[in-house]
Amino acid sequence: MWSRLCAAAAGRKSAVAIGREDLFWTFEELLQRAEAVGRSLQDLPEPPRIGVALPSGPEFTALQFGCLQAGALFVSLPDQVTVREARHYLESAAVDLLVAETPAAYLAAGAEPVVGFEALCEGRFEVALDGTRADFGSDSRHLQFTTGTTGRPQGILLTESNLLANLQQSATFLESDRAVFCPSPQFHAMGGAVALENLCHGSAVLFANRFDPAVGLRRMEMCQRLVASPNFVRMLLRLGVLSAASVPNLEEITLGTAPVSRELVADLRAVFPEICIRLRYGLSESVGALTVLTLGPGELLVDDGDVGPPVDGVELDVCDGELRVRAASVASRSISEAGLRSLIDADGFLPTGDEVNLVGGHVHLGGRRSTFLKVHGHRVDPTEIEAVLRELGGIAEVVALGIPDEVAGERIVVCVERVGGEAVDEDELWDACRESLSPHKYPARIAAFESLPRTPSGKPDRAAIRAQLDSQAAD
Repeated sequence: MWSRLCAAAAGRKSAVAIGREDLFWTFEELLQRAEAVGRSLQDLPEPPRIGVALPSGPEFTALQFGCLQAGALFVSLPDQVTVREARHYLESAAVDLLVAETPAAYLAAGAEPVVGFEALCEGRFEVALDGTRADFGSDSRHLQFTTGTTGRPQGILLTESNLLANLQQSATFLESDRAVFCPSPQFHAMGGAVALENLCHGSAVLFANRFDPAVGLRRMEMCQRLVASPNFVRMLLRLGVLSAASVPNLEEITLGTAPVSRELVADLRAVFPEICIRLRYGLSESVGALTVLTLGPGELLVDDGDVGPPVDGVELDVCDGELRVRAASVASRSISEAGLRSLIDADGFLPTGDEVNLVGGHVHLGGRRSTFLKVHGHRVDPTEIEAVLRELGGIAEVVALGIPDEVAGERIVVCVERVGGEAVDEDELWDACRESLSPHKYPARIAAFESLPRTPSGKPDRAAIRAQLDSQAAD
């Protein structure tokens, strides 16, 4: 990956490579800072695990390429977390060193040592490597977190071979020297993949770490491409700020992280009749896009959920309605509180949990077999929310559901069953959410039930609960 970045930077070292709200680095500056990171880490007796909880942008990227150069494991972490979430990340990753700007939650969760970006570059840190921790494999280079099956984070162990395979796969739809704006955070699987694949193809990548339409538009004015979630684009359209006049250089819009509707594509076409629209489908368990649907000038989406054919190097299979994928970019192992586990089956296929139809070689997404929710592009496990609220007194049962929402994708509704008919203290519930959950996991509504519908086995009947919520909404 390091040599690919160096090759991509040749001849364009003075051009902008990576930027965020108030900081832009050229390819030359990125290479210099990444080399400084690499030198500092190479002085250690063995490759370390470096946790990075920084905003998207230049420093985050320099640390990733510096870790790749030094053979270290780069652990991608959100920079804004609660203490509870930070503790779960640290328990799974067992990092040797954390690099952060605002590390309060991580410090409270027991992170040490913690340094800033400049201190790492200058070698101003001390770290004692832990030889007793779980072995993640000497070939692991990137730990990408996603929601685990228990609500705690699951770390996807990606090798350099996985990262390089994505470069090969993405070469079929990426062109060099075409700047891209991406509002998805870089610690997120899509934001991280967009940065790596575009920089190594010689294209600048600009990020935004807060939702500000004015800042976003200024960044898009500098770019030929936008890669974002459907919800982000839908929001800009509703605000009336996304137009051919406001972003005159825009040539391509790529949508990912969630299924795209025909309605949204039609709305985009009304504003941008001539641009290229791409729909990409990928997973945290892989790097980059697994399928891509390209809609040329004037083309509309024919079927909701169509995300196109597989990109070169990706094999698809459908088993009992569930999509399985096999590709060199797909990780083979993950780490969680339960330890290391294999992600792929004996044939090398990864079960995705997505119900699909294959029509004419195109993947048509249906629903999820799991209970994961998609909120503003983030995958949220309702069991995490339920576990937080069950710890409170007076709660007999908690069920968190996702209700379709045109802006967020899904909004979270928490249904709470009271003990013995006692009144629920909603302020206590909201306080618990704010203390233990990141904002994208907050419920939009808390609904109190004297008794939740149950299945014959006594478990909460999620379908019946949802039907009651729908009936209340209709009333």
